[in-house]
Amino acid sequence: MEQIILTNSTHEAVSNIDLENGIIFAVKEADYGLNKNGYFFTEELLNGLMTQGNEGAGIKARFGHPTQGLESLGTYIGRKKNFRIENGSLYSDLHLDPLTKDTMVNGTSTFNFIIKMAQSNPDMLGCSVVFSASVEEVEIEGATQLVPQLIKFTASDLVDEPAATNHLFNSQSQLINHKQMNKITKAIEALKLSFSAAIETLSNDEVAENELASDVVETLDTGLQVTVSTDETDIPKEGDAVNLTEGGEPAPDGTHLTESGLEIVTEGGLIVSIVEVEAEPSEEAAPVVEEEVLENGVTLASLAESVTAIEATAAEFMENTTASIVEALEVITKAGEARDIAFSEMKKNQNVLAASVKSKDLEFATKEELPSSKTLNEVDSYLASRKSK
Repeated sequence: MEQIILTNSTHEAVSNIDLENGIIFAVKEADYGLNKNGYFFTEELLNGLMTQGNEGAGIKARFGHPTQGLESLGTYIGRKKNFRIENGSLYSDLHLDPLTKDTMVNGTSTFNFIIKMAQSNPDMLGCSVVFSASVEEVEIEGATQLVPQLIKFTASDLVDEPAATNHLFNSQSQLINHKQMNKITKAIEALKLSFSAAIETLSNDEVAENELASDVVETLDTGLQVTVSTDETDIPKEGDAVNLTEGGEPAPDGTHLTESGLEIVTEGGLIVSIVEVEAEPSEEAAPVVEEEVLENGVTLASLAESVTAIEATAAEFMENTTASIVEALEVITKAGEARDIAFSEMKKNQNVLAASVKSKDLEFATKEELPSSKTLNEVDSYLASRKSK
């Protein structure tokens, strides 16, 4: 077995490569903390990835992320195994599949390409973990972070720009100021994770029975109470097991009518036929709904009538008022016109009158002088002289 010791820019031993068996040891999967996509990888998430990664035959590894919506066949390069956490980071060993020696990339075999890149340019590629998760906002060290809650670890791909690390082997994640992250970008990434979780759930055929099982209790027309073991929809269907609630024995074979209106036929403790029975219309008179009475004996109906009457009166008042205002404006306009005519005539008459008046004392009046003395006798004498004229 040939072993090659790889060093990074600080000349520290970072990994071993087993060329004979096609194994690259100690590749970094993810760092603790905030990654380039704006998600905070907690110890809980790293431990969850490690646990799921060590289950089964290993996590599939692919050459780059498959194009969105297309098959990932042809991108498979091997499996990731032996997941472990060291110094707060998640590591694994990449076991390259022999088929990588037969597939080609950039004029050479995929096997040779990956090995040579790991030997000479480990900082030019890295691992990108692919998993489905829900996302929660968590307060960490005084800042609100988006923390993935792991659902299923799906794959770990070799890419040239990993989000959770910066190097195939050893490096510190470049922390990004969370407050400066674009909110729209984070929302899109959260939506991607949610869709990934939904798609993973729909495409996963191996769902644990305890996640699907649901018990529905029904009462038969015979008075027996049975438990129907169905799925998460809680709707009994053909093939569901039916057992007596008390004792757990299979329900007796035959046709039964349930209290919820289902006609089920059971054989061997299973539903072989199920029909929903339509309820017969009731001949009972419809219940009389008492009218709600408000304060002072006022009912909603009488209140509605009052409102309608008020609206009608208001409309009539507005109509009459508008007509009266129009009529008044017409009268005012006519009165103004009559006033102008009257003033004009008065002015003419005054001019005629002023021209025709002749005062015989006009000349005298203009020359008359008032007494300069303020004594009472002289004033009386003056008034007396005025009367005689």
